[in-house]
Amino acid sequence: MKEPFHLHRIEAIEHFIEEHIAEPIRLQDLSDVACLSYHRVRHFFQEMKGECLWQYVKRFRLEYAAGLLKHSRYSITDIGEMSGYATKYSFSKAFRQQFNNSPSTFQQKIELPADTLLASCNPTLLPNLEQCFRSATAQIKVIPAFTFCYRRFSHLEAKGLEEVRATAMQWTSDSSASIMITSPDVICMQRTGLLRLDIGFSLPEKERNASATGFWKKQYPAGRYAIFSFQEEAQKLPLLTYWFIHQGVRTGTFSVRNHSSVVRVQFPWHVELWIPIQ
Repeated sequence: MKEPFHLHRIEAIEHFIEEHIAEPIRLQDLSDVACLSYHRVRHFFQEMKGECLWQYVKRFRLEYAAGLLKHSRYSITDIGEMSGYATKYSFSKAFRQQFNNSPSTFQQKIELPADTLLASCNPTLLPNLEQCFRSATAQIKVIPAFTFCYRRFSHLEAKGLEEVRATAMQWTSDSSASIMITSPDVICMQRTGLLRLDIGFSLPEKERNASATGFWKKQYPAGRYAIFSFQEEAQKLPLLTYWFIHQGVRTGTFSVRNHSSVVRVQFPWHVELWIPIQ
């Protein structure tokens, strides 16, 4: 069993990598945020995650890039820079090593892991996703900057949702307070449908510098979002998020700005999906 303070250190490392994906990442930075020695941090990460620290960084960068290649209008050079590669050559070389294809080939021809996952699901699922997409209320809206206060979970669980919701009600003084769900993982690149989930709430503006015990914080800048409103059960939300992005890009309705889509849930399961768009 993983001790809570070990999990906190792992999350600190993961959060630093996520927040600095476009920048050089030094081992000293990761050892500092994890409160471990320079020599210990790599071994600690591999012991806890079963994956080499630098392989994790590389995989995280390149999955982020792969999603943008499929769902954004950025150039290959820009995507490489957004993923932490200084030159198009270094990005293309790393990408080919990871996916056995060049970025341009992947962008044009390669089926995404999420497509394979959908094909293997119950045959009734795809028509259900399509129906949900067609019936959802949609709008394009500029959302002001907000502070996301959250805890990380390995899966969606009722107890975790209720704990986060109780904290949200304390901070917002609102008995109908909504919760927000996002993921650090690039949904379209996941083969199993198992995602890490960040579940939390938007802090009131006057409390943006406050801290809630046991919660992380992330700043979301102002930007344009495609917002879809619908009713749906929790278990389908990851696949629904991918399907809405896929359909929006396929039909030319929008292209994504980044992978920080947010699901906003107003109980009992009235859902708003916020997709950041260019």
